[in-house]
Amino acid sequence: MPENAISKQKIALLLLPSAVLLFVLSGLFFSGIIPIDEDVRMLAAAMTAFAGAADFVIALWFFRMGQSS
Repeated sequence: MPENAISKQKIALLLLPSAVLLFVLSGLFFSGIIPIDEDVRMLAAAMTAFAGAADFVIALWFFRMGQSS
């Protein structure tokens, strides 16, 4: 692997703040701090939380792959 290549653990560390940001955004949608239509508030909060969870799982996957290499 080239010396300047980004390791899988570094990718995981870059994905973790993104997951946290998505969870915070989901909470802001859910609590109404970010004003959106009441009809889509729960959907926006749920989909943002789902994206955060997916981001977190991918970060864990990259971290574990980096441990084995």
